[in-house]
Amino acid sequence: MNKKFAILVCVAVLALIGIGCGNNMSDDGLKPAEREMSTRVDQIAKASGGDWDKISQADKDYLVKTVSMGSEPSARMLVKAKSGGLRGKTGGPAGR
Repeated sequence: MNKKFAILVCVAVLALIGIGCGNNMSDDGLKPAEREMSTRVDQIAKASGGDWDKISQADKDYLVKTVSMGSEPSARMLVKAKSGGLRGKTGGPAGR
């Protein structure tokens, strides 16, 4: 009876550990404001297809001032990257 009880306790402990670890799997380490910013950047990039000229002035201001800390070139690259526009072409040699 002791072996069965010990096995049952071990299974229960492992199940509790698994449940505890599973709860943290959805934690990406971002604060809610950071997650909201990331979601908004993704939405802007998707809607514009990475084309800076298709972004509204309000969204451009948000990207430059809030996300890229005043750098328009960084904001442009971020939108292009988030839309998939910076993917390398296959078949050629690596850049040097």
